[in-house]
Amino acid sequence: MKHLVILFLLSALASPAFAKDHKHGKMGKGMMKGLMKELNLTDEQRSKMKELHMENKGGGKANREAIKKAKDALRNGWLENANDATMKSLHKAFHDAKMSGMNERFTKMLALRAILTDEQKAIFAKKMSERIDSGKRH
Repeated sequence: MKHLVILFLLSALASPAFAKDHKHGKMGKGMMKGLMKELNLTDEQRSKMKELHMENKGGGKANREAIKKAKDALRNGWLENANDATMKSLHKAFHDAKMSGMNERFTKMLALRAILTDEQKAIFAKKMSERIDSGKRH
């Protein structure tokens, strides 16, 4: 379970939208800067983080749009009383779009994890666990 929490939290960090404001469910810039400072990243690690962020910039938006499009198509299928075969196809497209996003985030999490030292991973996990325990999940 602890590993799942760490993976979830790393996904938030690896997300191309991690710098969005807090009220939209993304990590705020201040929170990230504080966390990065506590991790005491080397210049090389900071450079790799920036590079990773730039590589992933915009990818999340395209995936969210694909999910929304597939979700809307599925909803319209229900409203239009589409046949079972069509509904199964629409559901599969929606599921595949969501899975694609999950796979992308997982790949980004692995890349991010590779940047941190074992000690930094432990600090990161502890801080995020404290944040979750305090009820601040976003």
